[in-house]
Amino acid sequence: MAIRDRRATLGSPCSSVIDLDLLVPTALTHSKQIQVARLDPFIELEQVMQQDAQFDWTVFLQNLWIDTDEPTGSDLEGGAGIRRLLQEDLTLDGGFAGQIVLVANSS
Repeated sequence: MAIRDRRATLGSPCSSVIDLDLLVPTALTHSKQIQVARLDPFIELEQVMQQDAQFDWTVFLQNLWIDTDEPTGSDLEGGAGIRRLLQEDLTLDGGFAGQIVLVANSS
């Protein structure tokens, strides 16, 4: 099926033939709604992957260094000849972290 389109362009009639058999598939191909609908499965898959990533395990390492140098045994806490508490501590912690899902069956 063909439709004729007549328009005056600069005073002269213009005629073009539009084939509906080609018009509909071309319109669907270039439709923004159709293009978005094609992406919906990929968008949903990305959302599932993001939700699943909350349960991924991670490795961690944490260190803490404490260097203590404080006067002891005096109310004034200072001056020459006062004993001092000298202590150096290094703490290392490491491991795996992640969420564990527990499912309770109430039957």
